[in-house]
Amino acid sequence: MNQCVVLYLCTAEFTGESEIEYSSAPQVGATHNCILFVMQQHSGAETELAHKLLSKHGWEKAEIQNSKPFMAESVNSEKMQVFQRHYEECLEYGDSLVWYA
Repeated sequence: MNQCVVLYLCTAEFTGESEIEYSSAPQVGATHNCILFVMQQHSGAETELAHKLLSKHGWEKAEIQNSKPFMAESVNSEKMQVFQRHYEECLEYGDSLVWYA
């Protein structure tokens, strides 16, 4: 069965209780915009899975605004190359998270 990567765009609060180590973690209690890359069996939204993975990364009170399939060829564009590492991490581990102000 073909798998695809789906992006979840959300706003969430960082709890500091992450199963994943951050090289530079956000401040506990801070709210940030996030992009969650998720490997899925289909391109439809799986918000329950997304909330579970956000929790694994230390985020709660997530408000998912949008989800959409990630087009792998987009990492070839200069604008999207910043996400290449996260896309590759998602392929290897099943998910990856980007947080920003």
